[in-house]
Amino acid sequence: MDLHDLNEFDGKSHPPLKEDPGEFKASEDAGPRRQRRSERGILVTLRRWLRRPWLVMLGVALVVVAGVGIWAMAWRSAGESAEAVAIGEEPVLSPEEVAAAMLPEQVAEAFLAAESLEERLKWTRDGEAVRGLMEGEGVAEAVAVYPLTWTELKFMGVARTKTQAFDMFQAVLEDGSSRLVAVVDLDEGPRVDWAAFARYQPESWESIMGNGAREEPVSVRAFVELSDYYNYEYADEEEWTCYKITSPDLEGRLFGYGRRGEKWDDDLRAFLKMMTPAGGRPRLQRVVMELEVGEDLAERGQVRIKEVGQFGWVEERAAREF
Repeated sequence: MDLHDLNEFDGKSHPPLKEDPGEFKASEDAGPRRQRRSERGILVTLRRWLRRPWLVMLGVALVVVAGVGIWAMAWRSAGESAEAVAIGEEPVLSPEEVAAAMLPEQVAEAFLAAESLEERLKWTRDGEAVRGLMEGEGVAEAVAVYPLTWTELKFMGVARTKTQAFDMFQAVLEDGSSRLVAVVDLDEGPRVDWAAFARYQPESWESIMGNGAREEPVSVRAFVELSDYYNYEYADEEEWTCYKITSPDLEGRLFGYGRRGEKWDDDLRAFLKMMTPAGGRPRLQRVVMELEVGEDLAERGQVRIKEVGQFGWVEERAAREF
């Protein structure tokens, strides 16, 4: 059915229907007119605000306050999130890591305050290796006490060798005696050298002095200093160097002799002179040495020094290269 048929449908003649181009035109122009009216509205509003400056300032203030509030909330939220992450990721240190981070003085105190052999071993250099020595019969009763009570722990300085360094403390025990607490810097953390603390030697001074001559040299930890007692078979000062030997574990003193020209004797004399302050009194120095014990030791108090193993009581072993 076309337009002509519609015109004649009711039996009457009607003029032909015409498309109204104006209707479509009006519909097409409606969008741009609305946009122009919106733009005019914005301009009118801005003119009204500009006639009232206080409104402008109020608006700016509101924007600023809102911005600050949003920033504060965001900052607080970020801070709480960061704190939560930090708390959640906080590392838990193992006992070994805690021990490795301790200061030398703290380790010295923990060593002394140990309430059992097992606990003291934790703070001892090569603990398992010296366990047998710590449990042995020859150990002085003074050091086999758990815990040890001390009245003072005095820092004496830091000693450094080619292969290791250690902090030295003097522990004054409850009975008034003193002990060297040498805290060695190791890869696993600071540890106390037990042999130096105990002044360990395979045979006690009492046994050395009372059992006569020996076929093999005996090893001792002692203090030495240069002396001038030349007598009996050691009367020739050109042939011998005289040293006075003392120890807190030895009653009295001994005179030890080294043959001049032997390397250890030259080194020891040089070491003692180097450690003597200019114009000052010679200082006692700790050494580990081997003695040749004869029959007249107890009577004359004289002994031949066979060898000086090391200067100081802390065993020289590779610990940390410098």
